[in-house]
Amino acid sequence: MKPSRRFSWIVTSIMFAALTMGSVARVGAIENIKPPTPKDAFVVLSRQDADILKKRIPKEHARLYCPFYAYKTFPHAVVENGFVYCVFQNSHGRPQAMAYDIQKAKWRGPVQISPAGLGKEDKHGAPSLCIDNEGYLHVFFGCHGIRGPMLYSKSIKPYNITAWEKERLSIKDATYPGLIRLANGEICLLYRQGDHLNPWALRISSDNCKTWSPPEQVIDMRKNHPDKGLNAYCRFFPGSDGKTIHCFWNLKDDSPTPSAKYAGLDEAVYRYNIYYIRRDADGKWRNAAGEKLALPVNAVQAKAKCLVFDSGDQFTLMQYGCRLGVDKENRPYVKFRTGVVDWLHVRDNDIEKSLVVKEPWRWKFASFESGHWRVTDRLPHDWPADAASLISARGTLAAGSQTDGRWFIFWPEKALTGDKGAYIFLYNEKTGYASRDGGPADEKENAATNKSRSILLSKTGGDRATAYVMSNKIARRNGRLLCTWIDSSRQNRWALVDPPDGKILHQGAVGNPRSDNHSGAAIATAPDGTLHLLTGEHHRPFVHYRMPPTGRPVWELVEDGKAIGIKSTYPSLVCDRRGTLHLAYRHRVLPHYQIDYCTRPPGGPWSRPRTLIRASVKDHTWLTNAIEAGPDGRLHVVLNHTRPLEGGARYYGASHIYSDDSGKTWRQFGDTEPLKLPVEVAHLKRLESDGINQKRVEPNVGSWDKLPGPLNSYYHQLLLSNLVIDEAGRPWVIVHNILTGDARLYHAQDDKWVGQSLLSAVEAILPEFNITHCGQLSRHNDGALDVVLMVAPKRSPGWGPKETELVRLQISTDGRIGPARQVCEPDPTAANWLPSIERWSWNAPIGSPALIFTRGINAGGYSANRNSVNTEVRLQLPEK
Repeated sequence: MKPSRRFSWIVTSIMFAALTMGSVARVGAIENIKPPTPKDAFVVLSRQDADILKKRIPKEHARLYCPFYAYKTFPHAVVENGFVYCVFQNSHGRPQAMAYDIQKAKWRGPVQISPAGLGKEDKHGAPSLCIDNEGYLHVFFGCHGIRGPMLYSKSIKPYNITAWEKERLSIKDATYPGLIRLANGEICLLYRQGDHLNPWALRISSDNCKTWSPPEQVIDMRKNHPDKGLNAYCRFFPGSDGKTIHCFWNLKDDSPTPSAKYAGLDEAVYRYNIYYIRRDADGKWRNAAGEKLALPVNAVQAKAKCLVFDSGDQFTLMQYGCRLGVDKENRPYVKFRTGVVDWLHVRDNDIEKSLVVKEPWRWKFASFESGHWRVTDRLPHDWPADAASLISARGTLAAGSQTDGRWFIFWPEKALTGDKGAYIFLYNEKTGYASRDGGPADEKENAATNKSRSILLSKTGGDRATAYVMSNKIARRNGRLLCTWIDSSRQNRWALVDPPDGKILHQGAVGNPRSDNHSGAAIATAPDGTLHLLTGEHHRPFVHYRMPPTGRPVWELVEDGKAIGIKSTYPSLVCDRRGTLHLAYRHRVLPHYQIDYCTRPPGGPWSRPRTLIRASVKDHTWLTNAIEAGPDGRLHVVLNHTRPLEGGARYYGASHIYSDDSGKTWRQFGDTEPLKLPVEVAHLKRLESDGINQKRVEPNVGSWDKLPGPLNSYYHQLLLSNLVIDEAGRPWVIVHNILTGDARLYHAQDDKWVGQSLLSAVEAILPEFNITHCGQLSRHNDGALDVVLMVAPKRSPGWGPKETELVRLQISTDGRIGPARQVCEPDPTAANWLPSIERWSWNAPIGSPALIFTRGINAGGYSANRNSVNTEVRLQLPEK
């Protein structure tokens, strides 16, 4: 008999353990589930490899990493809304999420919830999961005593694992978080308040985890007891009525006496007895007989009121195959082991501690009957079938709805590990295993750094393969991704990629080899699906190609596009909803650089260049010149606002201009009259402020060419991202401050610019990193912004040091900054840099953007920007 529909989402019981060790008969539908094979796994974690790399041990003896540790954290799976949501930690200790669509029998993920965790040397930080009354997922993780506070992340969308945000939680010292949602909507958080000797406590939230009650200490074995080495190992689980919390625990002695019968063993093995209490709907804690208990329960009260089994001199174990649960009448049951073993700190097979048996383990089964605890050596035949099947199951029961059969999740600690590591399985008692197409996912390839969705496009990219920010490098063609980059021979390459499987369908070159590594192309999409591409140049004219929306993918030279622009560099190309192309680029006219503008209607030809902006400094200047079109046809251009100050100082800021008549006249927000073109930068308004902010001033700059290299003042001008225009026609742009290592996301609101810092989101995962140049912006079809930032250690200033990494985050439609996540695993030996995110186009809306980037060395640009350095070009596929 299953729980009533009223409580269909309530956990009927939760058990905690790994693969059953020993021979116990299975009961009911579960006996039809055959032993799993590797193809039944939905993910596989790699082994810990530190000792392998140091050649201390062979690969086959490397340690496994526990995705759930000892199941004291719970639950690891929740069934709701037609999905089974699963959480686990990868072999770097970082929490991961996956979701199984029950009806479609398809997996989503894995997605990394947070890059934080306890790392490879501490397995205790496994995540626990609950889903609140509004469908948001809450995950608690990454804590083990004084090694760090309890961490907490919440899904940005209900019933969606794709994006997470870090939430505040003031619990400094904690271990083993457990979550239970009661029938009244309250969410209970149970945990140990620090290391071994600390009490176990309960906090309750009545507002979906926004606020929590003060901690109520439930069990403290050493309170008012002379032996201050006593503590508890607890296993909490919910009742089948949706109102009750059950708890079994054993006593741990951290200071065993030398006179003990089994003295001198590893400290971890001294665990004795089994105890039980429960919390009833009235909030009172009682023993199995219903007697109210004073909190916190200590060792004296536990022995007198709560004892299930007295192990004497022998030890008890509540992990490695042990089970806990309740029947439909909410009566508790437990399976545990008793015996005597020692744990030697050696590496043997797949565990880091080898068991030396002194008294063999024996299974025990306990239930409360007729006012006392009944303990047997075998599974009693008179136990209710639902309880017997739960106690005999391979894994722990998933919380939530059980209307279509119960779901179980587990990992076998010693079996089926092979060369890869630890497999994780999910199965239903009626339908069997939730297998993953193509076999198990490898954590190394599928961690939600989104490495799983990253493919290699080329190994011969140039050292500026995917530069620069104003030039779009990705567009869609019939649902495929058309990507472009410049290779080490300075020729622009392209590839057409099928997003679902990351397969490269077509690839080739476009145009002739160019003059240097600043000659990358820019792409734009027309309303009819035609792709337009300008091969960039460095102080020379551009060349225009197009690719029809159907037929064989071939780039055609546009007749009137053989020589566009004068002394041109850094093309920024966009197509409006009428099919008109708009081009902004930097024009080298010494001593002042300029931003020039060209346009081409659908039938051609290209217009003659027109100068919009003239730089205010005579130095080498990188003006950004990013252009974008809004849904209403308004054109927007952002540019660097660099102006000279007295004493040779420079101010670094940003400005914006717009046009409502397809580029004929240009204005700034708040002005009634159009600008008189060309306009000098110093005469423009600034996004960041009206005054001179000293944090944006670099004193005593001097001439840029007196100090060659990436520390030159020239690079402090690399300030702006590209533009994104939202449904309301508001422009968004990232303004960097390289002097301080910060970046702010600005948007126009009622003709005023509003900014918010992005640095804290980066520091949450990389506290010693600054934001450097080349931030990028795009958006999702639901309106959320997608931000990609280039970051580098604070100790490594300059342009593209080898430790450079990419960080990606989302901004919700109401302006909330989601948690940052790294695009790929960090590698201090090779920069991951020069991102180019797929731009949002009102001609061809996308669900979520792809990302192309360069992986490899920055060779510098001081030998005519020509070198033979090869880099990798990688494509991060869009979220499914």
